[in-house]
Amino acid sequence: MAADAKNKDFEDCVQYYSALSGEMDCIVTRNKKDFENSDIPIYTSSEFLDLLNIEY
Repeated sequence: MAADAKNKDFEDCVQYYSALSGEMDCIVTRNKKDFENSDIPIYTSSEFLDLLNIEY
């Protein structure tokens, strides 16, 4: 699916489709804009840690 995706970054596509097929709850990334059309939530590491209420 990643090879057929229209996204310009193959590695992002691999991560996205791996997360979908693995039924992950979200993707954590430094570059949220690469996942603009995601069907699952996308978080930065700071957002994810805030979500978990972990102080760092």
